[in-house]
Amino acid sequence: MFGGIYFPARCSRADARCLLYHQAVTRMEWRPVLDDLRLLGTTFITLTGGDPMCHPEFSAIARDVRDRAFALIIFTNGMLIDAEVAKSFAGLSPLRVDLSLHGATPAAHDEVTDSPDRSMRSGMRWVISVMRV
Repeated sequence: MFGGIYFPARCSRADARCLLYHQAVTRMEWRPVLDDLRLLGTTFITLTGGDPMCHPEFSAIARDVRDRAFALIIFTNGMLIDAEVAKSFAGLSPLRVDLSLHGATPAAHDEVTDSPDRSMRSGMRWVISVMRV
């Protein structure tokens, strides 16, 4: 069974595709939900949102997911991933880190998003460098 935690609190992009400035559910509010999902037989949890990494307690909630033996999937645009974040992802042993792509080339991406997104490409490189098996 799959479950998902949607963090609409913030997004690292300021464009129409993102939901911005919703009230964030706290880690303490998510913990009983995770416990209930475990009791119901859920085995996979996806952390997603605007960008789940913008949640102020993202790392702690991700750790709670793994501490309950869920398979963790993180869906992000990659803009906030640097070497330190990539290493913390590796420490969580996620099943997958899904990165949203908005074009097959840098030019196509920039046209679709109306902005150059070099930080997203950098984040992708960091994830690939630490998640190689």
